[in-house]
Amino acid sequence: MQFELWLDESGDFQSDMNLARNPSLVGGLLIPKDQIDAQTAREILGKDYVHFNQEKSSYTLQVLEMIKTNHAEFVIFENRERVKIINSDTTYLNVLAEGIIQLLLQLSAQYGDFELHILVATRKNLEQGYGIIPFEQYEQKLRERVIVGLARKALTKKNDWKYTIQFGDARDNFKLMLADGVCNTYLTRTSGKFTKTERGRIEDLYNSPYKFSFFENTVEQHIKRQLAQGKFSDALYEIYTNNELEQHDHFLEITLKRFCQLDDHSKKIQLLDISKKFETLIRIDRKYNYVKPALVKIQSELLPLLEQQQIIVPEFQLDIILFLYTIHTHEGSAAGDVLDQLSLQQIQRIEDIMTKLKYYNIYKIRRGIHEKNMLNLNASIFSYGK
Repeated sequence: MQFELWLDESGDFQSDMNLARNPSLVGGLLIPKDQIDAQTAREILGKDYVHFNQEKSSYTLQVLEMIKTNHAEFVIFENRERVKIINSDTTYLNVLAEGIIQLLLQLSAQYGDFELHILVATRKNLEQGYGIIPFEQYEQKLRERVIVGLARKALTKKNDWKYTIQFGDARDNFKLMLADGVCNTYLTRTSGKFTKTERGRIEDLYNSPYKFSFFENTVEQHIKRQLAQGKFSDALYEIYTNNELEQHDHFLEITLKRFCQLDDHSKKIQLLDISKKFETLIRIDRKYNYVKPALVKIQSELLPLLEQQQIIVPEFQLDIILFLYTIHTHEGSAAGDVLDQLSLQQIQRIEDIMTKLKYYNIYKIRRGIHEKNMLNLNASIFSYGK
């Protein structure tokens, strides 16, 4: 996949301590490469020069909706925490760099291999009050911040992705004028410029997975980093065990999409790595209350999804079932009857005779304990002895 990212800024990165105003931001659009060329951008704008601060709301929304019809996604790097680092220029650079890093992380998680061509609008010289700051003053500093930030987040390039950064002047670049429309509208979305109905339309337009804050130290970022590094077992484990994850379905979908691209051997290794994590919790830490909901969810959701994708790893499926069987026997639950039957079904699917014998022995121990819990002492003795 090849993408273009066009970015401009809104706000001055100086007045963010004024809570009555929305915080400054960098924003624009992410679009498949060559989807909108300069001529098409000019046609969308309908004029040779646009600064959206000076445009009516009806025109602004018309342009934004036309951008959306061209398969673009709106991107926002927001200084939501209202951080100020030394001065406005340094704050802007840090917000821009951190946003690019987080977007690279997101794209790597979604697509694995990609190219991102970034076009950034040059800044006004706020110190002098006029003119544009030469891009040479920013380019090297921005590249350094991105490189250091990628290293800090341990975003290693397990996949084949790359990015380029160029600067342009939003006064004569139609693509950057469109980016100005995206970020200026988001900055002023709560202002009197827009009616209540128009604000609703704006909210729909900006319903995008590419809105980032300056500080993103969340479980979502953690999972994205794991996906970018090809650690799908870690990502799946996090998806099913971390209760702070709000977008469970979204992250499960993109993880399975990437996971399905592996060869059969790699899939098996990754799934059995999940088994090892749960085995540690059950056999060493004995954290039954913590691990049971995750295992139940995996059994009811993940295992059927793997079957649908024809990802058949009976050892993993059997691990999950036997882990649950272990928990139920410790609880003295009658639910072990169902798990008993499921265990036998999965054992039959294992081809290697020694592996099958190992799991059968584990199953017999679980069955013996279950029978004892149900006060079926003769059956329990039989299970232990056979």
